Amino acid sequence: NSPPTPSNDSLHACLATAATVEPKVDSASGGEEGGPVVIPDDTLNASGELFVVGRKNAAVTIDDKCVSRKHASIHLLSKTPPPSTTSSLPEILHGRLIMEYGTPSTPEEIAACDSSPSGVICVLRDLGSKFGTFVQVDEDLINATTPRTSNTDGAPKEGSGDETGDETDDEGVNNTSINYATLSDGQVQAVRLLRDNNKGSSSSLATPKFQKVKPNKSVTLLPLSHSSTTTTSSSPPHIIILFGAVGSAIRLTLLPLQFTFSSITPKSTLQSYIDSLHYIGASHNQWDVNQSTHLVALEKKANAKAITAWASGRKSVVTLEYIDGLLGRKELGDVLPREEDYPPKGTSQLDSLSYSGDHSRALQGYCIAVMMEDDNGPLAQSAGAKILKVYNAPDSSQADFDNWWNAQQQNAIDAKMVLVLVDSKSSK
Repeated sequence: NSPPTPSNDSLHACLATAATVEPKVDSASGGEEGGPVVIPDDTLNASGELFVVGRKNAAVTIDDKCVSRKHASIHLLSKTPPPSTTSSLPEILHGRLIMEYGTPSTPEEIAACDSSPSGVICVLRDLGSKFGTFVQVDEDLINATTPRTSNTDGAPKEGSGDETGDETDDEGVNNTSINYATLSDGQVQAVRLLRDNNKGSSSSLATPKFQKVKPNKSVTLLPLSHSSTTTTSSSPPHIIILFGAVGSAIRLTLLPLQFTFSSITPKSTLQSYIDSLHYIGASHNQWDVNQSTHLVALEKKANAKAITAWASGRKSVVTLEYIDGLLGRKELGDVLPREEDYPPKGTSQLDSLSYSGDHSRALQGYCIAVMMEDDNGPLAQSAGAKILKVYNAPDSSQADFDNWWNAQQQNAIDAKMVLVLVDSKSSK
């Protein structure tokens, strides 16, 4: 049988779009006013379950007889507690009951959370599927994050497998001992279609290795939370999951969202929106040329942050309402808000500048030494400069600093770069 025709429709999942369960109500007994009593159950909406994949009545439905009715589920787990409720956060969330991260329970999940830069991991759980769930393997990430025991040597194992392609080592004590699955022709075809997001990748490329998830067990999808040491692709982190033996599959891709806020007042409003990022899988930080995706501002200004966003590749500048739009999505299929629909009010000098469509290279060949963590570093970096953080230099003695500074000057000479020191006095 051939695998199902791939769909071009993308679904976007986060805690805000996860299905929640309303608290139970005991109508037989009354509360203080004689009304129904709500029976709290904090575990109902703290599983981190984003969605279920299955043949019927699932958030992601696949019409394939080899896919079970409830085949597998995807969860977000973290040891980080939810944000503390601020005065404005409930208002921003419109009083909605929203899913929270689940808690890691196995040694592998705990170790992965500890080593994840964000403290969050994505987990696949097989729900007792009849024909199995297969997940793409990044062996180096597994070996780097999985606790080892004395019962395994950590060496991958190749096997012939049976007719179902099940080569999972049921006797293994952790995932560092991997028995790879032998894929069917339909599964291989599905992987090739999804490998480059349905753009017709070459069949000459090697098919990634897969392992079969044990029934009713979990596997951490490490490529979505950890940086691979072997993959050099410029595409966003992703992983392919196969359901059944025919070739039904999905590709999970991490959509990075890192916001930088500019002149948002009052501070209570700013903090509430920072807390709300938890529910859309976003983060916030000072502007980073390689990581930042959006600048949030109330008005258009040609200030340092706006210039940095423009020079970094004309990254989107949006209002707080854009975040509201992301938070307002309740279903996987709800479309993402468009950045161009949420421009800050007013005009600035940047509006009249021509744009080449790429990252600025105005300061390429320069090494800019900055004295403190302010806007000067990101501003220079956005124009192609290398940044030298003087505030991280050794300061145990004047001699140590002098040796370090002399070494930096020599490094600049060797690299044929111009070394410029920016003498900042304040963070403004």
